[in-house]
Amino acid sequence: MELKPSKAELSEVMADNGVLRGVREQMAYEYVKQYYGVPVEVGQRVRMKDKHCSVRDGVVVGKRTYDHYVHVRFDGRKFSVPVHPLDLDYAPEGAVAAH
Repeated sequence: MELKPSKAELSEVMADNGVLRGVREQMAYEYVKQYYGVPVEVGQRVRMKDKHCSVRDGVVVGKRTYDHYVHVRFDGRKFSVPVHPLDLDYAPEGAVAAH
């Protein structure tokens, strides 16, 4: 006889995994916060100015790797890209959430 978990048990496990995933992704930024002294948080609006003086707004997304970069999904883009922590403004004036 094979034991199968109920739908309620499966949904509880999935909810727990979602919480753990969020915690793990936020913890991946702890090194960046400590080493670079930046106030990065998942879901935070940020702005990047590149070497050509163009401005790009986006949102910090979770990551699963413990690297030196902040993963940002820029407005109008489908995927996130790694950005050096010192290339971002963490309190941009006038940055609004993308629709």
